[in-house]
This record gives sequence, C-alpha cells and structure tokens, in this order.
Amino acid sequence: YIYDRSDDQTYASYINQTISIKNLSAIFPLVFYGVAILVSLISMNRMVEDDRGEIGTLKSLGFNNKEIITKYLRFSFLATIIGAILGTIIGLTAIPYLIFIIYRLLFLLPNFHFGLNLSISLTSIIIAIICICGATIITAYKVLKDKPAILMRPKPPTSGKKILLEKIKPLWHIIKFSNKITIRNIFRYKKRVFVTVFGITGCTALMLCGFGIKDSIVDLTKMQYGQTFKYDGITYTNNLTNKDIFNTEEITSYIEAEQITGTLNESNITMLIVPSKEELPKIVNTVNKENKKVSLKENEVLITDKLADIHNIKKGDTITILDGDKKIYKLKVSEIVKNYMGHYIYLDKNTLSKYKEYKPNLVYFNTTNKLNKKEQEKLSNKLLQNDKVMTVIHTETLMESTRDMLKSLDKIIAVLIILAAALSFVVLYNLSNINITERKREIATLKVLGFFDNEVDNYITKENLILTVIGIIFGLIFGHFLTYIVIGTVELENTRFLREISILSCIYSSLISLVFTFIVNFVTHHSLKKINMIESLKSV
Repeated sequence: YIYDRSDDQTYASYINQTISIKNLSAIFPLVFYGVAILVSLISMNRMVEDDRGEIGTLKSLGFNNKEIITKYLRFSFLATIIGAILGTIIGLTAIPYLIFIIYRLLFLLPNFHFGLNLSISLTSIIIAIICICGATIITAYKVLKDKPAILMRPKPPTSGKKILLEKIKPLWHIIKFSNKITIRNIFRYKKRVFVTVFGITGCTALMLCGFGIKDSIVDLTKMQYGQTFKYDGITYTNNLTNKDIFNTEEITSYIEAEQITGTLNESNITMLIVPSKEELPKIVNTVNKENKKVSLKENEVLITDKLADIHNIKKGDTITILDGDKKIYKLKVSEIVKNYMGHYIYLDKNTLSKYKEYKPNLVYFNTTNKLNKKEQEKLSNKLLQNDKVMTVIHTETLMESTRDMLKSLDKIIAVLIILAAALSFVVLYNLSNINITERKREIATLKVLGFFDNEVDNYITKENLILTVIGIIFGLIFGHFLTYIVIGTVELENTRFLREISILSCIYSSLISLVFTFIVNFVTHHSLKKINMIESLKSV
C-alpha cells in the first residue's frame, strides 16, 4: 500500500478545517461590508447636510462647485483610507492570530507568520473608496443645486403626513397621544427608518447565522454515533477464525462484516458488506430523507445521502466503484439513506460474490453499558491479546476526536458572533446620534412646551425600540436563509451538517440586539438632557 500525506487523519482534518474557514470567509465579509458601508454613507450624507449654511456661504463668496466638493471628497477619502489601513492591519494580524491560537489547541503547528494578501486588501479599499467617496459626491451635488440664499437658510423639517392607520378611526382614537407622535415620526423619516432596520437586520442575521452554524455542528457526533451507527466499538481483524474472544461479560452481541475502501468519481468511500441483509439494521439505522426505514434488496446497494448529492445519484442509478486493488464494481442503487460523517455504501455478501470472495475483516460489537475509559482500555487489551486482532476502536473515542475537530470551528464562530454584536452596537449608536443631531430644534421645542425628560426620552427611544424589533424580525427571517447558504458553503466534502436552528439561538440573537438598543437608549438619555432649549432654538 502506498499512502500520501492526505491519508493521515490529523493532516486531513486540518486541511478540511482550513477549507471550511476559507469558505466561511467568502460569505461573512459581504454582510459585514454591506452594513459598515451603509453606516459610512449615512454619516457622510449627514455631514454634507449639516454644512448647508457653510456651503451657501462659500458659493456666495465665489467658490465653484468643484472646489466645494473637493473639501468633502478629501475628508471622506482620508477617513476611508485611514479606516481601511487600520482595518487591513487588524484583519491581517489580530483576527488570523486569534484563529491560529484556537487551532494550536488541537494541532501542533509551526510559528504564526503574518502575510499581506495584496489583492484582497486593495479590492476592499477600492470598494470602500468608490462607495463612500461616490456617495459624498452625489450628496454634495444634490445640495449644490440650490442657490446660496436657500442654502444659508435652515432646511425645513420633513413634513408630516396622514398615515394609513389614521384612516382606521376606532383604532387611532384608542392610541395614546405620545404613541401617535412616535408612529407618525416613523413614517416621517423614511430614509433613517430604512437604514436602521437594514442595519439591525444585517447584524441580527449575522448573529443568528453564527448561532445556527453552532447548532448544526453541536449534535453531529450524537446523530452519527448515537442514531445512525448502533455499535459501541469496532475490532479490525486479519483472518480471525476464533470468535470466542468476543464471549466476554462486557460484550453483549457482535456481528462480523467486511470493509472495503475505494473511490467513486474521486470521492473516498467505504463499502460495508454484511453476511445477510437482515444483519445490516443491527449495525446501521438505515432511514431515507423521509425518515422511513429502508432495507437492502437482492443485488442492490444503499448509499449515503451526501455522496448521492455530490455526484447527483438517484434511486435506480448504477454506480461504478474502484477499490484499493483496482477492482471495478458496478452496483445498482436501491435507496439513499441518511448519514452525517463519511461516505458509505452498504451491501450484502451475495451482491459482493459477483466480484470477489467475502472475507470478513472487522467485527462490530455492543457492550453491556457505557464503559468508562479504564474499562474500554481493559476490554481493548483483552481483545488485542489475540494475534489476529489488529485494532480496537470504541465509539466514544471516535466521538471525542470528532468533537475536538469541530470545537475549533465552534470557537471561530464565537468570534464572528462577537464581531456581529459589536457592529450592531456601532450601527445603533451612530444612527441614534444622527437622529438627535437632525432633530435638535424639534426636541428643544418639546422641552419648551413642557415635556418632562422621561417624555422626551420616550419620544426618541421608543422609535429606536420599534425599529429594532422590526429589524430583529427581518433579521431572523434573513438569518435562516443566510445560515443555510453558509452551511452549504462551510460543509466539508464528507460531512453532512444538521441544518437546524434552535429557538434559543433566535432568542439569543434577538436579546443581544435588544440589549444594545437599551444601552444606546441609556446613552441617548444623557445626550437629550444636555440639549439647551434656548441655544437650540436660536441656532440655525
């Protein structure tokens, strides 16, 4: 036998995990980027709008449009470049190093080397410059269309209009006056509403996606070794004739079988051959996609679902297998069965006899109860005393190694959840500040009219809360779709993730967004208290 590096289990595990991270990096940054750029665009738009009076003054002094735009373009360009350089440094050093530390818990790796991915870095910077500087130019040109006299006067506030709810008079009369104002304001500032909802939707979706991936891998070992495989251990043998070694107090039952490794269209597969089709259900729980029990048929085989999906195999198709001895098998598929880890083809002794002689090389066994590590070791040593027994593997050992393999991906997902949560806070805080700046005169007027601090708080914070709830609802819907897309991308070639999102994950994602809203509302409360009524009303 000739083995290459990829045949080593640890090496193959490391490579598979790096492929998962690479696939993950193709989707997550897109959503992060979309939300971050949106916040930047709104900030630049606000800056140009706030400087209307200054722009009008410059125009009246004889500065042309090009010179005025250059001022804002220079500002946005410098802000984008500085932010992009800082982001590139953190993105190429801190985050990869954090992921590297997680991998070092599982693998013995050489020292971490920082590398500059020039093409990705430049692409990110160029996209940011085009989006943010482009928005600055468009906004500035929009403002510069007006004459200096109009620009030097304060911009009139957005007009309030009758909303659909007002036409339902019985319902509208029940609503309190303060709540009526909040509802009308939501429809009054449509652009801000859209940006807030979009930002919260993106952040909630990212968090749910992170939790969803975790849900999809956390029970993988339990599903594979608890529900699909029914054995407690495997013994690999070489021409074993004496089966008395399995007649021990620890082992309750055992079944002989043959295992042949091979390839199907370059996918590594395992052919499991049982003495008779009645014996297979004792080793494997064979159910189809509809969760209906299926059994082996004469001269036909069962194949696992991931293998069928990769090569587009359907019931009734004939597949061609090449084993390690270069022997070719042409087998008809009777059913496709569920499986979570590895590619398997199940057949019986009679189907195999057309191609080669049946030679059992492993024994599946079940123990009286769940043995601890010492008891497992004791049983293994007892079986290994026979020269014909080569290896003994307990299911619990396989579960532990698989859990360790998935643990690193779990921690990387936690990093992504934290980043998404931080982005959620930035979005809310930025938009809340813009909201207060935009409506300073309006808030000051309310104070002059006799509104108390808590009433002014409700006037602003209630809107944030309503928009957050709307954003969370859309985020949970979008997050489900995003999770399934990401799982399809991250999923390893020989692994089937569960594609499940628990109710707790939805609750956690929603609560994190709500907590940040309450924190922002607390900060907003202090900003609102600082607003000077007289100065705010005097200022233009």
